[in-house]
Amino acid sequence: MINLPSLRHLRHLIALEPHGHFGRAAEACNVTQSTLSASIKELEAVLETPLVDRTKRSVVLTPVGAEAVERARRIVEEAEELVRFAAACAGRCPVRYAWERFRRSAPFCCRASYRACARPMANSGSISWRI
Repeated sequence: MINLPSLRHLRHLIALEPHGHFGRAAEACNVTQSTLSASIKELEAVLETPLVDRTKRSVVLTPVGAEAVERARRIVEEAEELVRFAAACAGRCPVRYAWERFRRSAPFCCRASYRACARPMANSGSISWRI
C-alpha cells in the first residue's frame, strides 16, 4: 500500500509557499514552528524528495516543491468540495446511508428521492451523476 500525504501535510506546504519562513507559516496555520517543520519533513519523507531548500533566514521551494504546492492546492480544494457536497446532500437526502449498496434493489420512491438530491449538484458543473 502506498503511503499518502495527509491534508494536514498539504495545508502546511501550501502555507509555507507565500510566507517563505517556517515561523510565519506556522503562525498562519495556528501551529508551532517545530510542528510545521516536522510536518514538511514528514511530507518530504512520504514523497521521497526534498520540497524546500532551508537556509538560516528563509525557505525556498525546490522545483518539485513548487509543483507540489500547485497540486496540493487542487487536492485540498477537491477535499473541501467533497465536504461541502456531503453537507449539502445530508440536508436534502432522506436516504443517506449505504445508498450505493442498495441502490439497485431500492424501491422507485427512493431512487426518485436520490435523483432529487443529486440533480442540483449535477447542474453545478463540477460533479456529474449517472443514475
